[in-house]
Amino acid sequence: MSDQQISGEAAAAQLAERLNNPEFVKAYLAGNGPNVREVRTLMEAKNADPASAGDRLDKIIAGTAKVEIGETTTGNEISTFKAMSAAAGLREVGLNDAQIKQVLAGKPVPKAEYDLVKTMRDDRTGNAEWTAKYLKGDHQARREMTLMNAVIAAGFIEEARP
Repeated sequence: MSDQQISGEAAAAQLAERLNNPEFVKAYLAGNGPNVREVRTLMEAKNADPASAGDRLDKIIAGTAKVEIGETTTGNEISTFKAMSAAAGLREVGLNDAQIKQVLAGKPVPKAEYDLVKTMRDDRTGNAEWTAKYLKGDHQARREMTLMNAVIAAGFIEEARP
């Protein structure tokens, strides 16, 4: 594996090739340093490519992503199977595809938006009527709480100052 940058698609193809090689997989599972580094590097290249990441999320949301047995993930990434399960659960709560994609991507929002959502959640959870609805499984309340928690969990980015 060279040090030059490769596309997410090329990294995914190389990774699939390596993981279909029984000798490579055996050495990887035994903790062979070069094999472990190569898998990690290919996973990072695959996941760092915005086109590849977007395509993956679109397929997950559509339910057409290919679920690989023994899929390797890195960092905070979850497996395709778990992401598809999460997408189905989010859809059941009432989120649309764009909202599901934002939740699964987990991208931070500007600090002002984060603060607004945090205040909104504090207001909602401090309201006895809303809280009772939420605890009884009210569809709208569950949807709101899911969206608010997703924004808060993703965190915020500091906005550039002029």
